[in-house]
Amino acid sequence: MLAGKTEAALSGGEARLPSRRFRAPLYSPGEAARIVGVSYSRFNSWTKPSVEGQPASGLVTKVEPWKRLSVPFVGLAEALVLKELTNHASMGSLRKAMSKISMSAERTPHLLATERFYRSGGDILYNFTENPEEFAKLCVINSDLKQYVFAEVIEKYLEKLSPVFDENGYTKIIRLPYYKVAEVVIDPHRGGGDPIFANGGCRVRSVLKRFAAGEAINDCAREFNVPTSHIEDALRVLSKQAA
Repeated sequence: MLAGKTEAALSGGEARLPSRRFRAPLYSPGEAARIVGVSYSRFNSWTKPSVEGQPASGLVTKVEPWKRLSVPFVGLAEALVLKELTNHASMGSLRKAMSKISMSAERTPHLLATERFYRSGGDILYNFTENPEEFAKLCVINSDLKQYVFAEVIEKYLEKLSPVFDENGYTKIIRLPYYKVAEVVIDPHRGGGDPIFANGGCRVRSVLKRFAAGEAINDCAREFNVPTSHIEDALRVLSKQAA
């Protein structure tokens, strides 16, 4: 349970949210899909309203719909969480639950990108689902807490994201979970929102571009102050994405 200033801010509304993370478009849908690790069509479907017309917007935030850059940082943070949820529950059941939440006293702007969701998302979703059996792989009962919590596999995934929250309980930095060695993060205030190496602070694509141009990996490591093993990990991810 979030308390004090954080809880009050979460129940506030869009007007209180920092524009850079919530309203400044940093990515095209294609770029966002690549960073999250899903297909363009899958990502794009997440940004669209449900068939019933509720919620008014999709589960992933999109702005400036007629421009190339249309996804803000918060949309990326939402999509990274939603990607794992859809591995354990149907998109339809998640949409219905989130729609009910958006019309209730529990509503919170950009819920998937909040500390509240990381802490109590399992219980929130379960309490608003129409068919609890659909969330059997998503939530399990914790007899000590007397509430539903995320299944272990989801908890581990959320831990990999290692989000840093601001004073209002919203994600401001998030880690990409598919790197095995390197710590690669997204910070909308650094590198234009591109993935960066936490160790060194440089854009991943800048390092890989230099390597692709023929520079030795050890030289890249020294120049950008990034461990060789981290660059090798980034090359592995790039190879997998290209496959």
